[in-house]
Amino acid sequence: MLHKDRAIHLGLRYGFLTPADIEEASKLQKNPDDVEELKDILVRQKMIDEERLIMLESVVTEEKAFGKGDILGGKYKIIRPIGAGAMAKVILAENIETGQKVALKLLPVSEKDNKHLKIRFQNEIRLHSSLRDPYIIQLYDTFLHDGRQVIAVEYIEGESLQRRLERGPLPIREALEIALQVAYGLEYLHHRDLVHRDIKPGNIFLGKDGRVKLLDLGLAKNLKEEEQLSSPGTVIGTPQYMAPEQAMGGDFVDQRADIYSLGVTLFHMITGTTPFRGSRSEIIKSHIQKLIPDTRLYRKGIPKSVRELIQKMTARKVEQRYSSIEEVIGDIKKILQQKLRLKEELLLLPHRTHLMGVLAIVLGAVAVGLLVYFRGIEGLLRWFAG
Repeated sequence: MLHKDRAIHLGLRYGFLTPADIEEASKLQKNPDDVEELKDILVRQKMIDEERLIMLESVVTEEKAFGKGDILGGKYKIIRPIGAGAMAKVILAENIETGQKVALKLLPVSEKDNKHLKIRFQNEIRLHSSLRDPYIIQLYDTFLHDGRQVIAVEYIEGESLQRRLERGPLPIREALEIALQVAYGLEYLHHRDLVHRDIKPGNIFLGKDGRVKLLDLGLAKNLKEEEQLSSPGTVIGTPQYMAPEQAMGGDFVDQRADIYSLGVTLFHMITGTTPFRGSRSEIIKSHIQKLIPDTRLYRKGIPKSVRELIQKMTARKVEQRYSSIEEVIGDIKKILQQKLRLKEELLLLPHRTHLMGVLAIVLGAVAVGLLVYFRGIEGLLRWFAG
């Protein structure tokens, strides 16, 4: 969904707002053409946090602030903007000293404008700086630019899972393989008492080489430390993917919340949609009160083992969920080791072009077989005649 206001458009693009939010807020407007009034309503109705809206507006302001070739931090030459995370503008740059490409994340507002965003950004730096894992994007450097914190992180060629899903659902085996790599990244975090709290397609990057990387630790929490990112009762995360206990703004959210979010992400990869639709408040309410729908409502041919995996990962009651990410990893591995029948594999292909490709291969093989057969008959006839 496009919107004439760039900040609102970005909010929709990155899942901070839903089309239902805009529709609902628009009904409360006195002047339908007043975008600022619409933004005030969105904040007042708690459809988007004020700090997040400020971040989006700052990203819009800065889209023209940096040009190709500009140098940041004394050694990072800007190539082009590549997106906006949960709280930062992201720019592709090149380290002129090493030639290495990096992604620069800039807090888009000054410290005085938003204290909470500054705390979250510093939280990401603090937690991320000590992490070294092949399934988590690596942090290389931190520096200040015009009084704002900037971090340089690993850049790999590819696209986010969110962008990939815009083209439709994935083959089930591919979806499971992506989920497995994300689970490995979570295993590393969970062993260090960290909870990511924002597992979603936008925070999962698919490298062209097949590597999957977990992004954005801005909302992560160390279970051994007191909450520093929000006041009690504040809902942290992305509504479409958050666990019920997280949606309620509970004080205690552990690693099983990440398992739930990964389960919803797997649901999205396989079905092509999120379990619940509506405004932010409606989606949050659904996660708290409802069970995740059966995947068969959206797609045929999903093996029972995969359905049961998603159901257990997304159990509404925490105690009915997988107790650890290691258990999830074990079950995904078992499923991947199973050999699916050709009929099932064909059902898993989401696009007609894929199906036509498979049929073309089959028909081609048949044609070659017939050609060999008839040439053989022709040779025999010549031999008998000879």
